[in-house]
Amino acid sequence: LRVQQTSEHSHGQIYMPGINWFLMIAAVALVLTFRSSNNLAAAYGVSVNATMLVTTILAFNVARERGGWSLAKASTFLLLFLTVDLAFLTANAETIPRGGWFPVAMGAIIFTVIVTWRRGTELLLQSYEANTITVETLLGHLEHEPPQRAPGTGIFFTGRTGEVPNALLQLKKHNILLPETIVIVNVKMTRKPRVSNDERMQVKAFGEGLYEVKLNYGFMQGFNIPSDLSYCIEHRELPADLDDATYFVGRISVIADRKKDGMMAWRDKLFALMVRNTLHATSLYRIPSGRVIEIGLQLGI
Repeated sequence: LRVQQTSEHSHGQIYMPGINWFLMIAAVALVLTFRSSNNLAAAYGVSVNATMLVTTILAFNVARERGGWSLAKASTFLLLFLTVDLAFLTANAETIPRGGWFPVAMGAIIFTVIVTWRRGTELLLQSYEANTITVETLLGHLEHEPPQRAPGTGIFFTGRTGEVPNALLQLKKHNILLPETIVIVNVKMTRKPRVSNDERMQVKAFGEGLYEVKLNYGFMQGFNIPSDLSYCIEHRELPADLDDATYFVGRISVIADRKKDGMMAWRDKLFALMVRNTLHATSLYRIPSGRVIEIGLQLGI
């Protein structure tokens, strides 16, 4: 799903075209299903009461975490508004069988999707970290057990500084020729709307033809990896040649591992479906598709 930032002043203000289309279709389907405003009244009442209840709980958390309120002060606020919200919700409970079930069901579905994505991401990160090594460890392997190298530049991507991309580990593990010049690119999105070139790009040389490039982007700036690497070659002394460069992209496949204390099987499948529908790195980073090699990796959660 594409995400578009719509404000330079608010990092969280976004627009998602796919979600917008989904909401339109859902609204039309809702009207066609309930047919009249009288039938929608029950659903509307329950949804408003539930929104009030959720808003009160969120306000309590914000007061504690951001506002610095004491537990006693925040709890007093919570109990005061919670009493009113629960009174309204209890009064509308009888309308649930007559249409109020719809917002309850939709809320439960959306909540399930959100918590499944969050928990699945945590489990996936744990599984990924168990299958990776640091750049220093890789450098030691290259020095003591030099693999065969092929002319050219290989560009790999990692989400965390100092970690070796799994795509690179897979090449080394299966005794495939490693590129003569290895560039590990770490992309980070900052909370600033824009970042200047001087602050945005950093190059670190490790030796043995291994380099790490850190690219920091503002949330209003689009990714353009080839353009930024060209800048690093010209102004940051990165000895790479993009004309014969190959971009190695890892493609993660999520599998349910019953030996691990993860999620229920149906939530594993739901999370795997969401992972498959994430925006591909080729489109996100503006990488030329003709120079991309995908390396698959199966991770259990």
